[in-house]
Amino acid sequence: MSNITGFQLFWWVILPYLALATFVIGHVWRYRYDQFGWTSRSTELQEKKLLKWGSPLFHYGTFAAIAGHVIGILVPESWTRAIGIPEEAYRWFSASAGTLAAVLIVAGVGFMAARRIFVARVRAVTCHRDGTTPLPAGWDHLAGPHKPSGVDRDVKLSALSSAGCQPGAGRTLCPVVSSDI
Repeated sequence: MSNITGFQLFWWVILPYLALATFVIGHVWRYRYDQFGWTSRSTELQEKKLLKWGSPLFHYGTFAAIAGHVIGILVPESWTRAIGIPEEAYRWFSASAGTLAAVLIVAGVGFMAARRIFVARVRAVTCHRDGTTPLPAGWDHLAGPHKPSGVDRDVKLSALSSAGCQPGAGRTLCPVVSSDI
């Protein structure tokens, strides 16, 4: 029934849980051993003109992207079909809204990177982490639909298929992993 490869199972099922576990364990460890070392090292006092444009663009774009992913996962296809929204229209709107969110995020990062590079006062308090930390996440999002070969967008859905879910059926959330994966 399932033609899921080991790579696809790792990429869409195991890796997200490893990332979540790393996130939680890292925060617990950091809280226990470096509780008072957390700082954002704000540069708001050094420069505000570019920050007032870059920060809202980045944050509103990020909130829109998160909301789009949450809505895409939680709203079943049967609901949108029931109110008369065809799947093609849903996908077009999702892609358009996602593209707009991505443009806002990239523009915001551009403004904030320009602050770090071109404003001497901000550059003076910038460390190498400020420039290298966003690179892995940024690359993943800039790559967009161009994931590694052999990884289908609906693979995660078919990898999470259960008796009540049809593999690759679209926006179905399947909470139980099938035993035949």
